[in-house]
Amino acid sequence: MARPAGSFVLSARYRGNDKTTALESRGMRIERVVKNLTDPARNGTPEAPIKLGDQLLISYRFSSEKPQAFVAVEDLLPAGVEVVNPHLAMFGKYYAPPDPGLPEADLSYSEMRDQQTTLYFDRLPAGSTSYAVLARATAAGTFPWPAAQIQPMYDSRFFGRSPSSTCVVTE
Repeated sequence: MARPAGSFVLSARYRGNDKTTALESRGMRIERVVKNLTDPARNGTPEAPIKLGDQLLISYRFSSEKPQAFVAVEDLLPAGVEVVNPHLAMFGKYYAPPDPGLPEADLSYSEMRDQQTTLYFDRLPAGSTSYAVLARATAAGTFPWPAAQIQPMYDSRFFGRSPSSTCVVTE
């Protein structure tokens, strides 16, 4: 069978049996902590699933051995969760992130999309800092939650990755 010029056939399969990602740290470390603000007992596990409409505080706790410049934190969200931007007037009067306990990093820019949240920091000091975003459960199901990652945008020697997890949302 003749194929048109510029076309091809691709056959792909997932090679690894383990679909989870372990914690990894190379000069930087990141931890994702999810707290259910609606009911703290519901943590997203199969035994204590999050319910539709629950408000979640997603805290990113990160540390670096040395001061870093131009750092990006990227978190691909599970399909049943969406980030709420408290800077929009319609949400700001109802939502406010509580204090996560560590000094808050100085955010320079953020991209909050349906499938991911990306936070940018011009400067991060050595030591531990954090940043938190608000989210809510919007769809029921069991969803993989890929690892969050942190890295300087212009220096590939340093990075950190949180472990991946699973998020269970029920009606």
